[in-house]
Amino acid sequence: MTRELVESGAALQFRDGGSAIGAALHGSRHCHDPEGGPSMRTVDEIPKEPYAEIVRILLAAGAAVPERIGEHGPRATTLMAELGIDLPA
Repeated sequence: MTRELVESGAALQFRDGGSAIGAALHGSRHCHDPEGGPSMRTVDEIPKEPYAEIVRILLAAGAAVPERIGEHGPRATTLMAELGIDLPA
């Protein structure tokens, strides 16, 4: 679905200042299902690969990586590393 949205011209940055990558990275910590929804699982039990694939698609589309996820949240690069994704050169 992410690929289809990006190919159709979906915005990668949100009007409120958030971003698609930020939303995916937030989900990688807080949602057990990449389609959305809170988790009753621990962070270690959340499947990582669906979120990693979403972030890879967004990076390939040129999405900017935010400094942090939320005003005082973790660094985006830290969450990307948890997913096994290196920042593109």
